[in-house]
Amino acid sequence: AVAYTRVSNEEQVSNFSLDNQNDYCIKEAERQGYKLIRTFREEGKSATTTNRPQLIELLSFCQSKENKVSAVFVYRYDRLSRDSYQALAIKHKLSEAGVEVVSATEPTGNDPMGKFMQTLSFALAQLDNDVRSQRTLDGMRKRFEAGLPHGKVPPGYINTSDGGVPDEQFDLVRKAWEEFGTGTHTYETIARFMNDLGIVIKIGSRRHKVTNQHAQRIFTNKFYIGIL
Repeated sequence: AVAYTRVSNEEQVSNFSLDNQNDYCIKEAERQGYKLIRTFREEGKSATTTNRPQLIELLSFCQSKENKVSAVFVYRYDRLSRDSYQALAIKHKLSEAGVEVVSATEPTGNDPMGKFMQTLSFALAQLDNDVRSQRTLDGMRKRFEAGLPHGKVPPGYINTSDGGVPDEQFDLVRKAWEEFGTGTHTYETIARFMNDLGIVIKIGSRRHKVTNQHAQRIFTNKFYIGIL
């Protein structure tokens, strides 16, 4: 048998989550009498896509008859995928190679009840994903209806709980807009003008001079004309 472990972000890579998943897989494989020959560790990859390097390698490894794999152990079925269609497709590919998927922490088995519980686990993972997505969309819609921006506001503003409010560069940025509105500038010349005014681009704690690319992003940003 082999094991497949996965976390969805880089923070989880360093908090022992992968090792914890692997420990459960090792213990369950031993309990069922399997020899675990390899673990495929997927570090910081979303389970809503099958474009995962370790998953692709896992499928290739299991489909090779010389490796003699008969089971893939996972901590939970949602480690395989949180999309029910994809999970069933992965399971089908493995099944064609004579390989079953076994959860180390959930009911499993090839009998009718075991298959039902596995399919139900896939469906519950999909439901959880969909509910989270809907909550995110609802929150975004509420901010939109309140006239608030999403993400980082552009130069001249600062982020607050009430949205973007003018900062100490607001008047300078407004001067730059008035100058650009004369129609006599390219992005290169307006960037120089902004640097002469003392406008800086804040990225984290660092401050950068205005480049042509910065100028292009600023003067094509509809936030400045009140469009979210």
